[in-house]
Amino acid sequence: MLLRWAENEVTRLAQTAPDDNTFETSFDALSDVAQKINLFVGMRADMPFAEQQNALQQITTQAARIGLSPVPLAAGAQAETDESDAAVLNSLLDMLQPTSTAAASETSTTPDSAGDDSATQPKTYDPFDDEPIDL
Repeated sequence: MLLRWAENEVTRLAQTAPDDNTFETSFDALSDVAQKINLFVGMRADMPFAEQQNALQQITTQAARIGLSPVPLAAGAQAETDESDAAVLNSLLDMLQPTSTAAASETSTTPDSAGDDSATQPKTYDPFDDEPIDL
């Protein structure tokens, strides 16, 4: 799941980078974000709440360097209560959206449409399939 997300981000960065140096800098930052996410998901159970919050802050700060901004989700709360690494990873990856997409998703949801917005509904992943399954 993390590698698939990173692959999509590499494609986005390659399409938006004006030159090779910018792409390489962005790619290095993306690698750092992916590593921080991987460490957070794997070690969060042993982290105190304050350390979890610090790790999430580091992830979102580094993500901002490559044009990702966090969409408000309960990733921090879920990281503390959810025992499934896949669910926490999915929440974190859903939280980090390209800046233009994040702004559009915050403004496009109205109270009338929120009930049938499939993007906000929980999903699970079949490890043998590439598509999420709506719950």
